[in-house]
Amino acid sequence: MIELKKYQEKYYNGLMDLCSQEKLPNEDLLKHLDSTYIITEKDQVYGFAYYSQRQGNTYLDHLYVSKDQRGLSFGDGLFRTLLNALMLQGCFKVFIEDQPIYRDFLKHEDISYEDGIYVIDLNEFFNRKCKSRK
Repeated sequence: MIELKKYQEKYYNGLMDLCSQEKLPNEDLLKHLDSTYIITEKDQVYGFAYYSQRQGNTYLDHLYVSKDQRGLSFGDGLFRTLLNALMLQGCFKVFIEDQPIYRDFLKHEDISYEDGIYVIDLNEFFNRKCKSRK
Protein backbone atom coordinates (compact mmCIF):
# COMPACT_ATOMS: atom_id res chain seq x y z
CA MET A 1 0.00 0.00 0.00
CA ILE A 2 1.29 3.46 -0.92
CA GLU A 3 1.62 5.78 2.07
CA LEU A 4 2.35 9.49 2.32
CA LYS A 5 3.78 10.48 5.68
CA LYS A 6 6.29 12.45 7.67
CA TYR A 7 9.84 11.14 7.41
CA GLN A 8 10.97 8.77 10.15
CA GLU A 9 14.51 7.56 10.76
CA LYS A 10 13.59 4.01 9.76
CA TYR A 11 13.26 5.28 6.15
CA TYR A 12 16.74 6.79 6.03
CA ASN A 13 18.29 3.98 3.95
CA GLY A 14 15.37 3.97 1.52
CA LEU A 15 15.61 7.72 1.11
CA MET A 16 19.36 7.58 0.52
CA ASP A 17 18.86 4.70 -1.95
CA LEU A 18 16.39 6.86 -3.89
CA CYS A 19 18.88 9.75 -4.00
CA SER A 20 21.64 7.41 -5.16
CA GLN A 21 19.52 5.69 -7.83
CA GLU A 22 18.20 8.99 -9.18
CA LYS A 23 21.61 10.71 -8.86
CA LEU A 24 20.18 13.42 -6.60
CA PRO A 25 22.38 15.52 -4.34
CA ASN A 26 21.27 14.96 -0.76
CA GLU A 27 23.11 17.64 1.25
CA ASP A 28 20.10 19.95 1.55
CA LEU A 29 17.75 17.03 2.15
CA LEU A 30 19.90 15.83 5.06
CA LYS A 31 19.61 19.29 6.65
CA HIS A 32 15.79 19.18 6.40
CA LEU A 33 14.87 15.65 7.48
CA ASP A 34 12.73 17.05 10.31
CA SER A 35 10.58 18.88 7.73
CA THR A 36 10.49 16.11 5.10
CA TYR A 37 7.49 14.08 3.93
CA ILE A 38 7.85 10.90 1.92
CA ILE A 39 5.98 8.47 -0.33
CA THR A 40 6.55 4.85 0.60
CA GLU A 41 5.43 1.36 -0.14
CA LYS A 42 6.73 -0.94 2.59
CA ASP A 43 10.34 0.22 3.00
CA GLN A 44 10.70 1.50 -0.57
CA VAL A 45 10.79 5.31 -0.81
CA TYR A 46 9.37 6.70 -4.06
CA GLY A 47 9.57 10.41 -3.38
CA PHE A 48 10.05 13.20 -0.90
CA ALA A 49 9.30 16.84 -0.28
CA TYR A 50 10.62 19.23 2.32
CA TYR A 51 10.11 22.78 3.45
CA SER A 52 12.03 25.41 5.39
CA GLN A 53 11.32 28.54 7.39
CA ARG A 54 13.08 31.65 6.08
CA GLN A 55 12.54 35.25 7.13
CA GLY A 56 9.30 34.32 8.86
CA ASN A 57 7.88 32.56 5.78
CA THR A 58 7.43 28.91 4.86
CA TYR A 59 9.03 27.74 1.61
CA LEU A 60 8.49 24.43 -0.10
CA ASP A 61 12.09 23.80 -1.13
CA HIS A 62 11.99 20.49 -2.94
CA LEU A 63 9.48 18.01 -4.30
CA TYR A 64 10.67 14.86 -6.03
CA VAL A 65 9.07 11.64 -7.26
CA SER A 66 11.21 8.88 -8.74
CA LYS A 67 11.15 8.82 -12.54
CA ASP A 68 9.58 5.37 -12.73
CA GLN A 69 6.67 6.43 -10.48
CA ARG A 70 5.65 9.62 -12.27
CA GLY A 71 2.24 9.95 -13.86
CA LEU A 72 0.54 8.18 -10.96
CA SER A 73 -0.44 11.39 -9.10
CA PHE A 74 2.15 10.70 -6.38
CA GLY A 75 3.55 14.22 -6.73
CA ASP A 76 0.10 15.72 -6.30
CA GLY A 77 -0.55 13.54 -3.26
CA LEU A 78 2.78 14.40 -1.67
CA PHE A 79 2.25 18.09 -2.40
CA ARG A 80 -1.18 18.06 -0.75
CA THR A 81 0.06 16.00 2.20
CA LEU A 82 2.83 18.49 2.95
CA LEU A 83 0.53 21.50 2.51
CA ASN A 84 -2.12 19.95 4.74
CA ALA A 85 0.47 19.22 7.45
CA LEU A 86 1.65 22.84 7.29
CA MET A 87 -1.91 24.13 7.53
CA LEU A 88 -2.53 21.95 10.59
CA GLN A 89 0.59 23.54 12.13
CA GLY A 90 -0.98 26.99 11.69
CA CYS A 91 0.70 28.02 8.44
CA PHE A 92 -1.50 30.01 6.07
CA LYS A 93 0.83 30.74 3.13
CA VAL A 94 3.55 28.70 1.46
CA PHE A 95 6.02 30.07 -1.05
CA ILE A 96 7.90 28.28 -3.82
CA GLU A 97 10.77 29.97 -5.60
CA ASP A 98 10.47 29.81 -9.39
CA GLN A 99 12.39 26.85 -10.78
CA PRO A 100 11.87 25.49 -14.31
CA ILE A 101 11.49 21.93 -13.02
CA TYR A 102 8.30 22.85 -11.09
CA ARG A 103 6.59 25.18 -13.58
CA ASP A 104 4.39 22.63 -15.34
CA PHE A 105 3.42 20.98 -12.07
CA LEU A 106 2.51 24.29 -10.39
CA LYS A 107 0.64 25.47 -13.47
CA HIS A 108 -1.37 22.23 -13.37
CA GLU A 109 -2.06 22.88 -9.67
CA ASP A 110 -3.23 26.42 -10.59
CA ILE A 111 -0.86 28.13 -8.15
CA SER A 112 -0.59 31.93 -8.35
CA TYR A 113 2.69 33.49 -9.39
CA GLU A 114 3.99 36.85 -8.17
CA ASP A 115 7.41 38.38 -8.91
CA GLY A 116 9.36 35.13 -9.29
CA ILE A 117 7.59 33.37 -6.41
CA TYR A 118 4.64 31.00 -6.40
CA VAL A 119 2.29 31.80 -3.52
CA ILE A 120 -0.10 29.26 -2.07
CA ASP A 121 -2.84 30.55 0.21
CA LEU A 122 -3.65 27.31 2.04
CA ASN A 123 -7.23 28.22 2.98
CA GLU A 124 -8.00 29.08 -0.62
CA PHE A 125 -6.14 26.02 -1.93
CA PHE A 126 -8.06 23.55 0.21
CA ASN A 127 -11.45 25.25 -0.24
CA ARG A 128 -11.53 25.22 -4.02
CA LYS A 129 -13.26 22.54 -6.05
CA CYS A 130 -11.28 19.42 -6.81
CA LYS A 131 -10.26 18.84 -10.41
CA SER A 132 -11.63 15.70 -11.93
CA ARG A 133 -9.95 13.55 -14.52
CA LYS A 134 -11.74 13.06 -17.80
